[in-house]
Amino acid sequence: MNKLFTSLSILLILCAFNLDLKAQSDILNPADPDVIYTAANQPPPKAWNDYKMYKWGHTARLGWNPFSFGYKSYLYSGMAFRLKFPKTYQHNVVDGQKYPLFIFFHGRGEAGSIYDNEYQLLHGGQLHAQKVNDGTFDGFLLYIQSTTGASQDYATRVSSLIDSLTKHVKVDLDR
Repeated sequence: MNKLFTSLSILLILCAFNLDLKAQSDILNPADPDVIYTAANQPPPKAWNDYKMYKWGHTARLGWNPFSFGYKSYLYSGMAFRLKFPKTYQHNVVDGQKYPLFIFFHGRGEAGSIYDNEYQLLHGGQLHAQKVNDGTFDGFLLYIQSTTGASQDYATRVSSLIDSLTKHVKVDLDR
């Protein structure tokens, strides 16, 4: 009886873990829509320590539209970020393909709230997206939005986010 209980408990835990992985992988999708936040349209902030991924949005703040360049909005463990998928990326296709990840950290001048999630693209966002679009760089672009611009302890969350991207969207850690 004790062995049966232990076996069922382990099976239940594995199933729950697998469902969480599947749920996380469904969040990151190159076909995600553009969500624009206004002062009247802001969802409640998520916990900074839950280590979960959410579809998110942004405040229109730049003179160009990052969504038209392919940048999608997400939130991971209370940290807003933009992700651009590689040109040859095929969602939910098991093709053995892996892609490099370019991570961009902005400076103090591009700080913004978690609802901003756009100003971090000010310097380099268009240029880097064009390099993905023209095939010069066939990889992911990751732009994290810092709320202070400096001295923010994102190291653990960024590392965890990279691990999540590796599991769910074919990021190659070796390139």
